[in-house]
This record gives sequence, structure tokens and C-alpha cells, in this order.
Amino acid sequence: MHCFARLRTIAATLALILMTQPTLAGTILSPVAVINNTIGNYKGISGFPANTDETPMFNQSGLSLSFTSGATDFAAYIASNPTHIGGTPEIGNGWISPAYCPCTGILDFDLGANYSIKQMALWNMAANSGANVAEISLYSSTTADFANPTAVGSFTNPEMPDDNRPRAPYPATVFDLDDSVGRYVRLQIHTYYDAYLVSEIGEIAFDVSAVPLPPMLWLFAAACFGILSAGRPQRTALPS
Repeated sequence: MHCFARLRTIAATLALILMTQPTLAGTILSPVAVINNTIGNYKGISGFPANTDETPMFNQSGLSLSFTSGATDFAAYIASNPTHIGGTPEIGNGWISPAYCPCTGILDFDLGANYSIKQMALWNMAANSGANVAEISLYSSTTADFANPTAVGSFTNPEMPDDNRPRAPYPATVFDLDDSVGRYVRLQIHTYYDAYLVSEIGEIAFDVSAVPLPPMLWLFAAACFGILSAGRPQRTALPS
């Protein structure tokens, strides 16, 4: 009897876990922080703030349409054609590397929890296309030190502005990543266009979903429910 009661408690707990799992539909998610930046941030010269950081790259500043991070459907949001204001004013609407640097290196993003990561959306910002990042590689990791990273794709970010779109606002470019699970995403910038004085990114967000539960948990849950059903006391009909 005690064993049956314990199984019933376990089964009830599993049912609660399974019923409260987040939806697996892809939502758009902003990083919560940049935990590693080997390139550095723009330091003010005349007319600009003395110090900048990476925050404007993931706080939706400069976007024409806002979204609720972790809730808004990624595909529906991108289909609404959200654009980025671009480079006027540049400071406060995106990330800018130090001036006159070799502006290549690593930006590590913290998503706040483990997710199934599927795509990345990137909005250009540079008023001069030479400051936009060009060749990039992405990696995901479940640990902040990227001790065992998963390579999820290498791409070339399209140059913009160009002859077809000489002025802002700029649309998002969506990069289809190899599906992976992780909390951290590393963006490695290999090149930027025309070796301009800085490299820039307007906004970054990710298409994520909840991490699927391990198959063994579902099997264990089914076994528990089966045992419970088999062990349920049968009622005996009373004679009429």
C-alpha cells in the first residue's frame, strides 16, 4: 500500500511537469547579457559618449516593431518586416567596436537558460556599409566557458547599405542555424566590409524553443501510469 501511494505521488509529479512544459513553438528571444567580448566597445571621441557597451545590441532600440522576448512567435514577427533605424544616431541603437581596431573577434551571448536554438536574426546598423560584419561563425554551449562548443553555422552577412538599399531602415537577415541546445551563443566575427574604422551590429535575437524532455522521462511516466492503472483496487458490485 505504501509503494502504491509513493508511485501515485511520483506519477502526479511527472504529470505536473509534463503539463507545465513550455510550448515548443519557436519564439523570438533576446540575449540577457554579453559575457565575453574580445573586440571591445567604442570609446567616445568628440560628439559621442565616453563609454559604450553591448546592451543596445539586444534591447530592441532602433527597431521599428517591438516584441516580447521569449513569447512572441519568431516567424510571425519576422514576417511583419521589422526594420532597424540604422546609423542615425549610431550610439544607443546598436553595438560599435573600438575605432581603428582590427575589429574581429568574439562576442559571447547569455540567453538566460538552456534552449533549443534554431535561427538568429541580425539587423545591420552601419551608415557606411564598411562597418557591417561580413564573415561570421556561430557556436552554442551549455557552459559559459565554451569548453565543448557546438558549431552551428558559418555565414556571410549581406553588405548593407548597398545600391539596392542605400539608406536606413534595414531589414533583418535570418541565419538558419544547425539545431542545438545551449544557454550561450558565440558569435565569431572573421571579417567586416571594406576594413572600415569600426564594426557594428544593430540588433541580434534568436529563434528558440523549450528543450524537449528526454524520451526516457516519457517512458518512465508511461510506466508509472500503467502500474497505477494495473494496481488500482477494483470495486466489487454489491448483490441486488
